[in-house]
Amino acid sequence: MSAVGVELLRPWPLDDAVVTPPDVAWSASACGRESGRIDHAFDDTDADRIAKGNAAWLAAAERFALFDAAGTFLLSVATDTDDDPRSWWFQARVTGGWDLIGRGAEARVLGHGWGVPAFVTHSADGNVLIAASAYETCFSVFVVPAPSRASVLRRSAAQLLDATPRPSDRRSGISRWLGL
Repeated sequence: MSAVGVELLRPWPLDDAVVTPPDVAWSASACGRESGRIDHAFDDTDADRIAKGNAAWLAAAERFALFDAAGTFLLSVATDTDDDPRSWWFQARVTGGWDLIGRGAEARVLGHGWGVPAFVTHSADGNVLIAASAYETCFSVFVVPAPSRASVLRRSAAQLLDATPRPSDRRSGISRWLGL
């Protein structure tokens, strides 16, 4: 991750009832305006889209207090295996020369290629989720304030509990986040 300007500090506990469970957070792209979602879209034909996307993420991070007092935030990182793809939260920090939208996506850590981002970040206090997602002709950096109140995320969490077998630590984290 250092090649993209992100330092992973430590794993975040799955049973943290404040932070949206990582399995649920990836559903944020389905949130609409009713969830308070704020979008910044960048067309693939824009030569400056990488710099603009990175700037939009940083502006949103600063405006919505993604960073704690030490400058850290949570980053969802996939640990794919053939039979068990999962995401985990890691406490992270951006370092000099960071580039989430370009090099991060190109490295297939934060996306699916240069300018094709796919990542989720979250404040440790649970107050904001900021993500990036690619679409057919553009990508979007978007904010979901107060994700614990977003009906789409709450429905996603309930569906994950009902429809899929989950390891006990993941079920516990989702249940605690839902307040069950």
